[in-house]
Amino acid sequence: MGEPFTALDAATRVEIQRFLVEVWEATRKTVAYATDDVAEAVCLADRVVVLSASPGRMMAGVTIPLPRLRDPLGPECPAWQRAVRSHLANGTEG
Repeated sequence: MGEPFTALDAATRVEIQRFLVEVWEATRKTVAYATDDVAEAVCLADRVVVLSASPGRMMAGVTIPLPRLRDPLGPECPAWQRAVRSHLANGTEG
């Protein structure tokens, strides 16, 4: 999925994110989700893959070991968001 929630208002976006998690929990199917919203990636993903600019190459993979449902403003999520952002800012591989 490529940024499927971008055009939604905030309330609908949260509702659809929760629905996506419910569908995933019921089916356990792999979902590849592209977004530039780090908070959303940390909220939804088991693993966030950070890509470089063109040409797109994998710079880092960050495993998110938090239980669902995740609150992007909860006590754990900001640390994981910083971890992902550090790879983006530094362009580090690993």
